[in-house]
Amino acid sequence: MPGLNEATKAIEMSDFETAEKELRILANKNDPEGQWLLGLLYRIGQGVPQDDKLAAEWLSKSAEQGNAKAQHLLGSLYAEGKGVAQDARLALKWLRRAAEQGFAAAQYELGLFHALIDTGDPLEDKLAAEWTRKAAEQGFAKAQYLLGLLYGKGKGVPQDNKLAAEWIRKAAEQGFAKAQYELGLRYKEGTGVEQDFGEAYFWALVARHSGVPSARGLAESL
Repeated sequence: MPGLNEATKAIEMSDFETAEKELRILANKNDPEGQWLLGLLYRIGQGVPQDDKLAAEWLSKSAEQGNAKAQHLLGSLYAEGKGVAQDARLALKWLRRAAEQGFAAAQYELGLFHALIDTGDPLEDKLAAEWTRKAAEQGFAKAQYLLGLLYGKGKGVPQDNKLAAEWIRKAAEQGFAKAQYELGLRYKEGTGVEQDFGEAYFWALVARHSGVPSARGLAESL
């Protein structure tokens, strides 16, 4: 689509005013991709004044047409109460719709939501693990880290420190700082991996470089 291609190129060149003009034409023609991107511009305040209410309005139009990216961001707005009244039920509705389309970020957030519900309900733990795994298997680093933690705690999955370390390593190797620090700790303690102070020190340094303040203490303890 010519208009969308031009808008995308304009965004890549940080020419947000041109992007906004092209996207508004598409959005007014009820194009879901144009509506999603115009909503995003309002959300971040590029090419238009920052306006969460208008962002939510355009994202809603796109989400209703099945755009997973719009559904995900709209769910986040409902969760935070930005541009719309805070509503956990609607947040879950839109996150689930995006997740069911295979959108990894939404799958992760849905998994995290269920993981944080600390009611002791096995169903919540199972849902946390199921959604987190879907995102982790797509290579989503945050989900890989969370799945590792779930295996470490035996939450929604059988407790397995070896699998926990494997998933945490996948996230660490993608540069996810929390996973790098956790992997360093596991090497220091020999949890799910063979104890190796050299590896522990390496991952502590990597985590410190990634901005984890406590990684310095880990490195100095080795």
